[in-house]
Amino acid sequence: MIDTPLLTPNEVADYLSIDADQLRKLIRRHGFPVIRRGRLLRFRRSAVDKWLAAGESQGYLTVKDTAERLNVSARVVYDLVDKGLLRCQRVGVGRGTIRIAPEDLDLYLRSKATRRWPWC
Repeated sequence: MIDTPLLTPNEVADYLSIDADQLRKLIRRHGFPVIRRGRLLRFRRSAVDKWLAAGESQGYLTVKDTAERLNVSARVVYDLVDKGLLRCQRVGVGRGTIRIAPEDLDLYLRSKATRRWPWC
């Protein structure tokens, strides 16, 4: 079995069109596939592609999709993200395209749920 050569963090960041800080966040928070060799980080391109395909199949939501599910405007979703109330992933150049994992939306909704009062 021929395996692809290992990629450096800079090569992976370029491949994903993100910066090194965003790559570190993906590794810490989202189970991004990494090989640790001492203090060095290396990546297999096939594992990166597989991780990306799995993310697409999980059905990450766009801002518009999220706004529709919450029955609010897209501006409200952007504000929630900017205030750190709704977690998201930014993929791409600059600030990046916002994608929201369904479990992060559920977590936000659970955090905003009110208690049931006896008279409700």
